[in-house]
Amino acid sequence: MMKTKMKMTCLLASFATAICCFGKTAAQTYSRVHTAELSSRQLEVTSYKTTSLIFPAAITNVDRGSDDIIIQKAAAVENVLRVKAASDGFDETNLSVITSDGRFYHFNVRYNARPAVLAFQVDAEKAHSVKTPLSAPAPVSLSAASTNETYLRQLAAQASIERRNIRNEADNRYETGLKLTGLYLYRDWFLYKLIVSNTSAVTYNIQELGFHISDAKKVKRTATQEIQLEPVMVIGSEQPVAGNSERMIIAILPKQVIAGDKRLVITLNEKNGGRNLKCGIPTKTLLKARPIQITKAVESLPNVTANNK
Repeated sequence: MMKTKMKMTCLLASFATAICCFGKTAAQTYSRVHTAELSSRQLEVTSYKTTSLIFPAAITNVDRGSDDIIIQKAAAVENVLRVKAASDGFDETNLSVITSDGRFYHFNVRYNARPAVLAFQVDAEKAHSVKTPLSAPAPVSLSAASTNETYLRQLAAQASIERRNIRNEADNRYETGLKLTGLYLYRDWFLYKLIVSNTSAVTYNIQELGFHISDAKKVKRTATQEIQLEPVMVIGSEQPVAGNSERMIIAILPKQVIAGDKRLVITLNEKNGGRNLKCGIPTKTLLKARPIQITKAVESLPNVTANNK
């Protein structure tokens, strides 16, 4: 009995020693993790001009701290991110970017009506460097989705005359509206037919049309987790929408069906104005994309108005 008690005492003592050592190791590890800080780069943006960030590798994920900034990957380019203020004089927010080479970049974003520099080449090696102003042409990575412009215009023209197959996906505010009326599938591309309406007397000047994947349910006071989608071509957004009129926009993007807990968000921002529109598209709507083919009758995009709804 005495030997058994001694063995048990030794066993408990060994176990206590192990727990103590583990606790010290865990505490040391915890301390190391929390004392490692990443350097943040400072970025100033305005609502009047676009700031371009050129990364050394393709952008795979973008996270902005608030909706006060507009972010979008440049069309047909993998490593260029465009940033602009959605409103004047916003409170400081943040922006983080992950690239295909596994690097993480963090920016503190502030408003400045007149930024000194509008194009930066982000240096991956100089972690403590704020940013490098672009003084010479920088290499860009062309998207695999980029293709012949004439062919894409023919495809957009075909989508413009297709009958409507999407309903009840719209945002109507400030006497303006953004609605998705058609979603078509051609090979590996989705074609979005959008109608922008303006029932006011004030012309609506389009600043930017954006596409991104977001959580279907956004938790308050959390950063906006989103993935930007890069249009291969957008036709119709370069012209203003006059008062009491409508305009059709055709956007071509790589085909992508998202998970049920996500949604596609289409945003339309007004230039020098606050009539910004946002349309959330659930997965079930994306699955309604109708296959189309280019017909010989369609050779070019017709006058881009909302006649074909």
